[in-house]
Amino acid sequence: MENLRDAERRLQAAQLAGDVEALDRLLDDRLIFTFGANVATKADDLELHRTRTQVLTKVAEEELTVLADGHTGVTWFLGTVERCRSRRSAGRPASRRDAR
Repeated sequence: MENLRDAERRLQAAQLAGDVEALDRLLDDRLIFTFGANVATKADDLELHRTRTQVLTKVAEEELTVLADGHTGVTWFLGTVERCRSRRSAGRPASRRDAR
């Protein structure tokens, strides 16, 4: 389980740094983000970081839950994520990371 915790924290650091290569390694290709009616894929997320359309300014973990069963594991992050909007994203709908 500590490996999953470490991976989640590397993911948080990569998100904050906008490190697309690290995000590509850390996120599973089958990943789907859901926030209400909004859905985003890994490719969508990487593109937001690659183009700097989304720049995170804060990732503060409040709680991290880890579940591992054999070779499968899941992490649930509860915390605060803040971002600034680039000029490129002005007028676009808010992304999944606008929500807490």
